[in-house]
Amino acid sequence: KNKLPLMLSFVLLISACSISLEIGGGTSNSLSTNRTDVSINPSTNHTSNSSTSNAITGPLVTSNTINTTRDPSLPTYSFKLDSSNIDSSNNYLSDYSTGNYGTTSSSGISYTFYRAYRSASGQLMDLIPYNGSENDGSLPGLFYNNNPIYDISSITIEYSTSLSGENKPVLKFGSDYHVSSSIDLEPNSSKVSVTHEFLGNINYFRLESSSYRLKIYSMSITYTNTSINDRSQIKNAYDDDYRLNPVVFGSSTLVSGVSKVIVPTEINRNSDSYEITKTKELTYYSYNDVVSNPALADEAALTEPEDVAAYFIAFKTYPANYVAKKSYSSAYTYFGNKTRCVSSYSRTDGYATSVPYNYGSNFIYYECDIDLDGTYNKSNRGVGRVVVWFNGFDADGYDESPVAVYTDDHYATFQEYFNYGSFGERFDVEMAIVHAKWSNPTTLN
Repeated sequence: KNKLPLMLSFVLLISACSISLEIGGGTSNSLSTNRTDVSINPSTNHTSNSSTSNAITGPLVTSNTINTTRDPSLPTYSFKLDSSNIDSSNNYLSDYSTGNYGTTSSSGISYTFYRAYRSASGQLMDLIPYNGSENDGSLPGLFYNNNPIYDISSITIEYSTSLSGENKPVLKFGSDYHVSSSIDLEPNSSKVSVTHEFLGNINYFRLESSSYRLKIYSMSITYTNTSINDRSQIKNAYDDDYRLNPVVFGSSTLVSGVSKVIVPTEINRNSDSYEITKTKELTYYSYNDVVSNPALADEAALTEPEDVAAYFIAFKTYPANYVAKKSYSSAYTYFGNKTRCVSSYSRTDGYATSVPYNYGSNFIYYECDIDLDGTYNKSNRGVGRVVVWFNGFDADGYDESPVAVYTDDHYATFQEYFNYGSFGERFDVEMAIVHAKWSNPTTLN
């Protein structure tokens, strides 16, 4: 099982529902639904606006003003993030394909990065895009603050871009860490300095790069340290969502090539009722049957996450092209580049704590690998997984049928399979990305 890499220095504990933070002089606070606002105490690393010692020079490309009000008499403070004062150990991973993430801090502020790499000295970091051809919803390269920088008045970013793509890098911002507003960063192969000005209650920012490689050299942040109303809350992911009772094969005896189910892949829902508009037939095949008749391999192999989830739930086992890692080479003879690895676990810690699994007497869950970008092999399994809790969830509306979730970011977030061809929205697992936790969707009968 691929494990997430070691955290950098200043490691902080991130869980599905809280982040342990170090603020100011070492006071520990928890970002949770019951969080306590904590002011940032300016220190020797926070300088007054009147000082030019931390000023970033370079061409000013654009300036944007957001919202409408701020008391002009408020004092302002500023600090600069660069390679000299954040993560001096330079522990970013070169192998960003594993979905590396970590936390670091500077001047009492905690930050999280994802798909980050320092490619040259003098750079804060590179944010690496996800370039998969099929799963466009995968997480981009990310850098954001975990605890509030109260009343940000401006952010200056010194950056350049490489590669190309449809989506420009984005600076998101807002009063809470669900950052709801955004500004595009214009791609530029030369180093540029861009300043964005804000008026109002802006306490959080997030840099995202989903297509371009964003080289960040430094950031300067100016703020008043005035807490207007920090409403940071962890939301429930599925309070208003719906799932179907799963389609499960009705016999305990599976016959290869004969046992079949028809599963919904699209529905029209009207309040608590729905109409199935599209379906797919799934046929159970055993691995041994494919070995005896290799012509069946293509039909027996499933690789899309929604197909793998529906198959596992229906037949209570994984598709024939899924094998233990030690059997990968022999299975490749039959399934070629559709060969995938599957692992099973009975751990009750880690990401298992993010869902209400049904422990039962034979608690077990499975990880089925998903190829996101066409580079999958035994030594490079990537970051995609369908995770199946075999005994289901202990929650209202659920029975003991398997429940599947999907992660395309190596357990940073999960999306539950709702049994009609689609997954729900993300909720946090081993990072604090969307600031949402699993909640009980309504089951439609």
